Amino acid sequence: DRREIQADVDLSVLRITLPAPLDRPAGLSPDKLTVRTESATRDGLTLVVNAGSLLQGRLRFVREDNWRLRTGRLVFTESTRAPADVTLPSDRGLLVQLRLNELDIDRWLPFFENDGVGEAPTWLARINADIRGFTLLNRDFRYMSLDLLREKDGWSGSATGTAGSGKLRFVMKPTKRIELDLATLSLPAAKSKESSAKSETDPRKFPQVSLKAKSFQIKNKDFGELDFNAVPFEWGWNITRLIFTRPESTFDLHGDWRLERGRQSTQLTMRFASRDFGATMAALGVADQVEEGEVDIKSQLFWTGAPADVEYANLSGNVEIDAKKGRFLQVKQGAARLFGLLDLSAIGRVLTLDFGSMFGKGFPFDKIKGNIGIDHGNAHTDSLSIAGPSATIDVNGRVGLVAEDFNLSLNVHPSLSGSVTIASWWLGGPQVALWSYVIQKMFKKQIQEGTQVTYVVQGPWADPKVTRHLIEEKKTELGPTQN
Repeated sequence: DRREIQADVDLSVLRITLPAPLDRPAGLSPDKLTVRTESATRDGLTLVVNAGSLLQGRLRFVREDNWRLRTGRLVFTESTRAPADVTLPSDRGLLVQLRLNELDIDRWLPFFENDGVGEAPTWLARINADIRGFTLLNRDFRYMSLDLLREKDGWSGSATGTAGSGKLRFVMKPTKRIELDLATLSLPAAKSKESSAKSETDPRKFPQVSLKAKSFQIKNKDFGELDFNAVPFEWGWNITRLIFTRPESTFDLHGDWRLERGRQSTQLTMRFASRDFGATMAALGVADQVEEGEVDIKSQLFWTGAPADVEYANLSGNVEIDAKKGRFLQVKQGAARLFGLLDLSAIGRVLTLDFGSMFGKGFPFDKIKGNIGIDHGNAHTDSLSIAGPSATIDVNGRVGLVAEDFNLSLNVHPSLSGSVTIASWWLGGPQVALWSYVIQKMFKKQIQEGTQVTYVVQGPWADPKVTRHLIEEKKTELGPTQN
């Protein structure tokens, strides 16, 4: 009937080989774990728990039908500072506080993928964690603070950290569901490629995820407001919506991440629309490349592997481009991809043979329209047209995205009217207008309306071979002929 407890446990012989913070192959702690009675009555018992700087706590038990944990607090810390005094919380259940240097969720996920993993005990009421280095999806989110409260069907609470803040909810039954309603979310860059292998995660085991963020950034680039939802199905994970909304643009994506016969694949349908393509590109960190422009891009893409495993070599699909009323400000190699698919700098380098003034200070376009097919690292088109005030360019052929080579035909149709010259002045500046004027005055007898200059571009991106052909239309009573 003394109702007193005292115990000592040697933790130095308890070796653990789990991910951080339980990666302690040399022993859990050099300090002994001590448990002793602080107070005791016939119907109540308070215990003090101490393991040096590693663990401190108080637990209060009461006797009803039998002995039960009424309330308690355990503080686990990786700090070397002297432990603070730990008081009992006023709420029922156990409060666990974690002060961690590192927590890598990616390394812990395999331990929870099996359905056999049990739920947290009902007496665990609250988890409060301060984490200096929080890793998820192969990304370092740096500092993160979590405060989670037990609910009937799961957990809810809040998160505050370097990368974002907002409300969280984890539903465990009848189906697993994660709900995030955040004010801000900043996705840092992935760690080095050496530390990230191809994904082997089974998407069929993913929970339902709903994520909203008023402000979403990737590598400090502003994507606007985010609305994401995905649900598991028989063959994998269905992304029902992924929407980025900015004041001038929207990006909408949906599709599947599948695992069939041991093989992963991703199939996505995407649409990007912008009323000011230049402003969108500037917000995404690509400034001084495009000015204004109304853009509508639709695509269906497929590749073998997880969504993060996309590479040109395994990419197939189709892209439809419709743009108007804009200007490419620079035509520099490496920064002049036509919506990420065709290298406008290559076109510019070819056309500077004859039309240097038009492309030297930028290329205004009235309309860009066409389809681009992608087949395992090769982009094909037979219907891409770029119409500007001084010329129309039809692009046909192939661009090797993996081999980095060309097999293209560029058909250039100069516009020689006086109205075009005026338009060129306003849209392209005096150099473009001067080029139009000179062409009209010097070559008006040789180059008639309908004249076409064709460039055949073949070879590597760095040094392609260019062949030039001049085709001039002559009108006859029977109709136009070509020379």
